[in-house]
Amino acid sequence: MTVLLVIDTFGIDSEQAIVADNNFLAIDKLRQTITQHLKDCDEELLRVRFKSQALYERFKDFEGLDNVLPTLRLLPRLVYRDQVNEVLPDWLSNEMIIQLNLLSRHEGQVLGSTLLDNIILTCGRDLLAKDYLDFTNALIKQDNAFWKLLAVSEVKERFYEHFRFSFDFSEELATAFLEKIVGNPSIDAFLDLLAYEQHQDLLRRKFAELHLHISLPPKSLPSILLSAPLLELMEEDARELPSKCISALEELARKVEKKQAKPSDVSDVIIAPWPTLLNKLVELIKRNGILISTELVEQLECFNSKKACQLAEAFKKQVDLTLLSPLSNDATTDDVLRWSERYFELVRQQFLHKQALNETLNVSFSKWLVKQSARVTRSGADWRQFSKRVESFLQQGYLVVVCVVDALSALNQDLLLESAKQIEHLDLKSEILFAPLPTLTEVGKMAIVTGKPSSQLPSDQESAIRQSYQAYLPKENSLKVIKSWKSSASEHIVEETNLVVFFENRIDERLHDCVDFSKHRKDVAPILKQVMASIDNWKKDACYMNREVAFLITADHGMTVVQANYQGEVLGEVKERVFKRKNMPNDDIEGFEFIQQDTNYGYLVPTARVGLNDSAGLTHGGLTPEEVLVPFVTLTSRQPEAITTPLELTVLNNKCQRLGDKTWRLSVELFASVAVKNVEIKLESPLNGEESIMALDVSSYQRLFLDFSSSSEQIGLTDITIHLKYDRDGAHEINTKQFSCVFPESLIEKDATTQGFEDMFN
Repeated sequence: MTVLLVIDTFGIDSEQAIVADNNFLAIDKLRQTITQHLKDCDEELLRVRFKSQALYERFKDFEGLDNVLPTLRLLPRLVYRDQVNEVLPDWLSNEMIIQLNLLSRHEGQVLGSTLLDNIILTCGRDLLAKDYLDFTNALIKQDNAFWKLLAVSEVKERFYEHFRFSFDFSEELATAFLEKIVGNPSIDAFLDLLAYEQHQDLLRRKFAELHLHISLPPKSLPSILLSAPLLELMEEDARELPSKCISALEELARKVEKKQAKPSDVSDVIIAPWPTLLNKLVELIKRNGILISTELVEQLECFNSKKACQLAEAFKKQVDLTLLSPLSNDATTDDVLRWSERYFELVRQQFLHKQALNETLNVSFSKWLVKQSARVTRSGADWRQFSKRVESFLQQGYLVVVCVVDALSALNQDLLLESAKQIEHLDLKSEILFAPLPTLTEVGKMAIVTGKPSSQLPSDQESAIRQSYQAYLPKENSLKVIKSWKSSASEHIVEETNLVVFFENRIDERLHDCVDFSKHRKDVAPILKQVMASIDNWKKDACYMNREVAFLITADHGMTVVQANYQGEVLGEVKERVFKRKNMPNDDIEGFEFIQQDTNYGYLVPTARVGLNDSAGLTHGGLTPEEVLVPFVTLTSRQPEAITTPLELTVLNNKCQRLGDKTWRLSVELFASVAVKNVEIKLESPLNGEESIMALDVSSYQRLFLDFSSSSEQIGLTDITIHLKYDRDGAHEINTKQFSCVFPESLIEKDATTQGFEDMFN
């Protein structure tokens, strides 16, 4: 005889009940049923559910009658509050609770530590995952209800915190990523575009590092988004990128065969396990097994691909079979340089792990060097080649900057290249030279700069340099010699300067205080970074003066990790790791080689890693590969390339001139072989810019500035698509052409003051 009326406008009541129907006859029948139930003595509860307030109004008169319980109004907020036993935030409306299906999802689940986390995780358990790929996979599966939830400021703040601490996003990246996904109608399309442009950006950087002049399309997403963790990109979504990688792979294979590139460079263009790319890799390796390297094996092992892992296992077996052997006495200079690459990889790891080295390898090098000194002199890796390269750049009108880093071994060339690659918009070339013997500062420093033995030079460094390059130093200011790293940062190049020589001595000064090779490496890295900072400043000086510039970086000698102390008799004046004496010994001395320096004196040089100073763990003066072989890195400004279109549109300089933030200018020239009119030049999105010309006569030229902009920052070698529209002979024609252009970085930070300063040079 008891009746309970339930108003459930959200459809959340799961109890057994009679559901009221909005029908006249049904309403009348239900009223009779309620009235009869109240008259009966049956103690069973009659539960009546109303789906709308209007329908309930037809039965409202039953309220207050005996045995009619107070009307129950079911609201999602009240039900969910009882479930979670927490105060609900104001933004969590009844409608949102229904849309997110929180009432049914909550049951039996133990999720996050807070109510907000619980709400988010009911939408997807991996939405707060610490793994970035798990998060993006969960994001793709969300429906409209989640995107409405994400629009709530408190929820956005929670995801911002999640991005910052779970994925280690910077503030700028977290904000940019959140802005992109909030309210995005197609998150799939955004993540696909992000994955594509991340791989495109990765490839762009690899091409620049490897000096591969293969252009790529312009990017449309902000650069900061591309720094997010790399998303997986399937080949069918990669557009032209697999074919670009294959082109790069083929070019690198040719360069490796010609000894113009290292086999390890091949791994840099295998950016994804795309089937066509892996097939091409296998094809090239079948023709030339030298392309296999440890770096390639490691790169393939990183991919979540069965085929890539199978190839890695196969290649690894071949790498393991290739053991480094001592040098033969009749090895060519090129053979020795190739051998040294593997030698340095080996000993670098052994030095870092403080392992004792077998002397067989370095002694074989020392003996080869003494016997084949004439072969080295005739080779392109002799130390005299450095000064020839300096003179060649001077002849071509370059501003030449020579940086001699004392005691920088080719063993640390990886650190030098890592630092040098930070200097943008310069071509980088890396080589190895044989240093002057013996490997002492007093012997090598001025010899390598001038190309002449130190004994034939004036004692004054500046005089010696002027004497060697006098044809290119007509004025006092034509030469600048910088002897201190402290002053290098503040030194600027003037208009008359043709040659700058910078001596960086700190590595040599700190060498003897290093307790081990690891400490030495930690000393070298920041010093090289400071050298590159000076180079970057001098590059800007050259740019302001509109000068082509060449930076030549090398060393006078390297270093050796001492493994034992010499216990024999003193054989002459001790100079680092050699004995200086007036004449050659009458008999050969085991473990030493005599190097005649002048008619008046020479040096006894050890072939093994023995020291003459008990306290020195690292020193120089001997004949080990890490002492004799030094880096030779060249950084040069790029040469302009003219690109034409069918209308013979010529880009006068493929380096864009930066006008302002995300704004550039190109100087172009049009040549009309026939009379044309109504000429329109328009750049294709995401670049925005256009120019027009009323008419051009037959065989006439027209030069103009083409200004354009982009919503995203553009840097590096980039494809630009241009549309040419014009009328001729009563016909309207459209030509679409693509060319490559170099987008420079801003030389100074953009703010209200510095923008005006930079505009002075535009």
